[in-house]
Amino acid sequence: MVHRLLRHLRGGAGRSARKAQAATLRKTRSETPAHRRCDDGSFEEVGSSALRAGDVIVVREGETIPGDGDVIEGVAYVNEAVITGESAPVLKERAPTSEAA
Repeated sequence: MVHRLLRHLRGGAGRSARKAQAATLRKTRSETPAHRRCDDGSFEEVGSSALRAGDVIVVREGETIPGDGDVIEGVAYVNEAVITGESAPVLKERAPTSEAA
């Protein structure tokens, strides 16, 4: 009987944590500023909800990454705790490309 109670409480707490995490992600996604590169090479600040596929952005040290994407230049350690729960920063860098022989 005690085992069932503990499992139920643990499951309930897990659901609450996942709901809180999802709410935090939604809030972050809609309110995060992004520095988007314009056609002339300058940058404009826009909300993350204005980003579209193919946009190029700059993320500076200490800023929140405004959306999903690929690193095209540079290297950084990224705190993914909000997404994965992992507290250790993860190295992010440009993916290697295969060159035609």
